[in-house]
Amino acid sequence: MDGPNMDKTIYLMFGYIGSGKSTFARQLAIEIGAVRLNGDELRQKMFNSVEEIRNTRNNPLVFAALDYATEQVLKANLSVVYDVSHNKVEDRTSKEELASQCRARTILVWVQSPLDLARQRTLDRSRRGEAISVPIDIHDSMAQGMQLPLPNEKCIIIDGQQNFQNQFADFRRQLALLKL
Repeated sequence: MDGPNMDKTIYLMFGYIGSGKSTFARQLAIEIGAVRLNGDELRQKMFNSVEEIRNTRNNPLVFAALDYATEQVLKANLSVVYDVSHNKVEDRTSKEELASQCRARTILVWVQSPLDLARQRTLDRSRRGEAISVPIDIHDSMAQGMQLPLPNEKCIIIDGQQNFQNQFADFRRQLALLKL
């Protein structure tokens, strides 16, 4: 898929918390030979306590680090799977600007799961005591604040309930339809 003859791409993940974005992103990066940059993992490396990890005031630091890493990966002529919820148009626009500066393109990857399933996955994560768990009220607030893709955004829709083989086949089919 990606390689020396493919355009550099930033694959922006989109969807509910708990929709299956990271699961798909992890496997997609391996399959296409891209670098996966995960906001949750970086946050855990940057901060020492659960309070610091969960503190949203640290978001600008995390995103600055992710953007820097993205720029370096693109300069190395590799694609990036940017594994963070890009649920706001302004977030996606800033990544499009970064891609443009690096002569790359962006593709939005919308992992869709029913809201009830995504909520359950989020609750399960909290019950397991994961440091990067989201209270259900924040989950719901973020779900309500999602800004759907604009008509000019290149978007691939993935079913978050399917296995990866089916998801990847659908990804490739949609990529071909977009003529990318």
